[in-house]
Amino acid sequence: QLLRRKGVLPRTLKYDSALGDLDAVRTALDQDGNDLAEVNDALMCACSFQHEAVASVLLDRSIALDPELGRHVDASVGRRAFIRYLIDRRSLAFSHANPTGPWQVFIMEQVLRAIEDGDLTTFVSVLEREQWLLDENHVGFQVGMIERAVMRDRRKFIDSLLDLDPALG
Repeated sequence: QLLRRKGVLPRTLKYDSALGDLDAVRTALDQDGNDLAEVNDALMCACSFQHEAVASVLLDRSIALDPELGRHVDASVGRRAFIRYLIDRRSLAFSHANPTGPWQVFIMEQVLRAIEDGDLTTFVSVLEREQWLLDENHVGFQVGMIERAVMRDRRKFIDSLLDLDPALG
C-alpha cells in the first residue's frame, strides 16, 4: 500500500487484488476484465493475501469466462469453500507444480494433501478422475508427488501412481 501511495505500483487487476481493493477490482473488471489468464492470476494473488471478498468477485468473473470451472467448483465444494481452500493452500511449494488456473491448483492441492495425510483412497480417486495429472504436461508434478511420497515413506502412493501409467513412467 505504501508503494501504491508513492505511485510506484501500476493500476492493474493483479495489484488491486493483492491490496484487497475491492472497488478498484470491480472497476478493472468492468473496464476490461475479459482475459481469463489475467483474472485467474489476480484470483490467486487475492487468495495469497487472504482477501476473501476480492477473491469471491474474481472467482465469479473467472467462472463467467470459463463456465467449466463453475461446473467443477459447484459440483465439488462450492464457491466459498473453494476460495477458502485456495486461501489456505500451502502444499504446492516444492512440488514442481505448474498449475494453469485455480481448478488445477485445487486438484493438485488435493493430491498432495492426500499424500501428507496418508489418504491413499483419495489420492488414487483424484488421479483416476483427473487424468490430465498423468499426462506429459505434468511430469514435473508427477516427480513432485513421488518426492513427497518418498519424504513421508509412503511407498504405496508411489506404487499406485505408477500403476496409473503416468507419462513419467
